[in-house]
Amino acid sequence: MQDADKWLRDRVAYIKGLKSPSAQQKRLVELAESARSAQDEKALRVLVRAEKADERASNAKRKASHLLRQEEKSKRKITDRRKYLLGAYLLSTGAEMLPTDYRWPSQSLRQGMDAFLTRDDHRKVFGLPPRPKRGEPESL
Repeated sequence: MQDADKWLRDRVAYIKGLKSPSAQQKRLVELAESARSAQDEKALRVLVRAEKADERASNAKRKASHLLRQEEKSKRKITDRRKYLLGAYLLSTGAEMLPTDYRWPSQSLRQGMDAFLTRDDHRKVFGLPPRPKRGEPESL
């Protein structure tokens, strides 16, 4: 009984801190803080059971959300690792990085990267000129 009372006190304090508690939560607080008849006790037990079920459901949703985020993070790590390894392979096939110059191992790779890279900061890393802004003529 001591644990149930503690849970109820803690939950009432939590509900009071909510910006907009539900009608069910407001009634729970009301019953918990007043003298209760036998009928009120029964209603309080029902509301406590419902609140505990809501709490369990909320915890389950939080755990599921965390699991999904972890899975996405793992997938992203694998994808990033593949990109790094592919880049390392391409660099090892003859491309040399110099501080101000980038020598391409093949013209087709340069053309592919020129078409693929859209951000100016990414293009700069590979020594490609910035893309013209919309409405500006392309410089040849």
